[in-house]
Amino acid sequence: ELCFGAEDEIKKNIYGVGIYRFHKEKKIFKKNGKIIYALYIPYGYSGLVRSNAPIGDEWISYMKKHEEFITNLKDEIKKEIILRPKKRFLDYYNFKDKLEKKFPENLVEEHSSRPLKDLLTDARLLITTLDTTTILQGLALNFPTILICDLKKLNINEDYFSYYKILHDAKILFHDFSEAKFHIEKIFSDIEGWWKKSNVQEAREIFCKKFAYHPQNQPTYFIKKLSEIKF
Repeated sequence: ELCFGAEDEIKKNIYGVGIYRFHKEKKIFKKNGKIIYALYIPYGYSGLVRSNAPIGDEWISYMKKHEEFITNLKDEIKKEIILRPKKRFLDYYNFKDKLEKKFPENLVEEHSSRPLKDLLTDARLLITTLDTTTILQGLALNFPTILICDLKKLNINEDYFSYYKILHDAKILFHDFSEAKFHIEKIFSDIEGWWKKSNVQEAREIFCKKFAYHPQNQPTYFIKKLSEIKF
């Protein structure tokens, strides 16, 4: 199995080849830009049982909590948000329509409308709400990124929880909505100042080395790692 990290776990047949889904950018950040708020449209049903994503009625709680969170943000912050729902199959809950009606002043732009990187060029902060590729992409790009997701409830493998704890300690990951709100309002006027702090960057680098390593020369690194695998 190939993973986006750089650390190999040969005994488990897991090989880190780096994250290669996008080109490395020198800088993507706009000091007074928008806030990209990534949301996920629920499955109507699922044949997969995953502990790190909402299931069934948990989706209703997920949607309600994030709607309340956005509503309660300060107006100066809320007006800068672009809502980005990701539809998997059908929008069984009419989530996108509900977002447009609840937040008429905010742009609601579907995930498939344009690449995330294009959005980030005019943004100051990426907020994501489930443990998906979006958090990996944001951190690998070294773009100011926050994950609001209760991983104590939506559990991840205990072997890797220590890496998420590092993100939590650096205020990149939040299990609690009130703590996330306080932090975002605190850093809103100087997000880059927070993001460039040594402890925040160290946390990002440790996490990325394990899950989202982004080498300078992606093709060369990828080929080298593949050539080292002995079948």
